[in-house]
Amino acid sequence: MTDQIKISDLVVDARIGVTAAERAVTRPLRIDISMDTDTREAGESDDLADTVGYDVVAMAVADLVRARERNLLELLAEEIAALILTFKRISSVTVEVAKGNPPIEEDIRAVSVVITRP
Repeated sequence: MTDQIKISDLVVDARIGVTAAERAVTRPLRIDISMDTDTREAGESDDLADTVGYDVVAMAVADLVRARERNLLELLAEEIAALILTFKRISSVTVEVAKGNPPIEEDIRAVSVVITRP
């Protein structure tokens, strides 16, 4: 059996984009994370030590996103997934990274990349 802990709409300002003009300013990214884990032990003990501390995960992801510029959402999603999988108790993760108002000539609210990693 797999349970999930989710972080929804984590908003982090980042410098990301293919062109230098895109990376010249920070833009908000929205990040959704779904972590597969077994929550039974924490559900019985009511002890934070028996689960995944979503606050610690959220802060680590925000620090990673702000650490440097990137060209692609795909790279950032991979880096986030790899970071999250280093946390104890997480068996797999799904990460969605969305960038609002992409610089293209169509009316698009946002673009995103969604990956799942074991």
